[in-house]
Amino acid sequence: MIVGLLITFVASGLVSLSMNRHYRQVFPNDSLSDQKKYSLRACGYVGWVSGLAACVIANGVGLGVVWFTAFLNVSVFGVAMMFAVRGRPSRRST
Repeated sequence: MIVGLLITFVASGLVSLSMNRHYRQVFPNDSLSDQKKYSLRACGYVGWVSGLAACVIANGVGLGVVWFTAFLNVSVFGVAMMFAVRGRPSRRST
């Protein structure tokens, strides 16, 4: 069960990093190319499917989907809170 949560959390982070704004928050001096964007997004989607598979293997189809949905909600909220704590990138030049 914990493996499903961890996989889902990492996958949510990867999907959020595939967005320009969040990528600039984490890596302010690097630009997000299309290749990086699609790679991050694809790895995130594969992670979500892997998290779903881990939940289904652990609990069966019925409860596995329910647990995955709960893990997805918790992980997306956690990633959103991490970006909120990190703050926005500075727009002023030094």
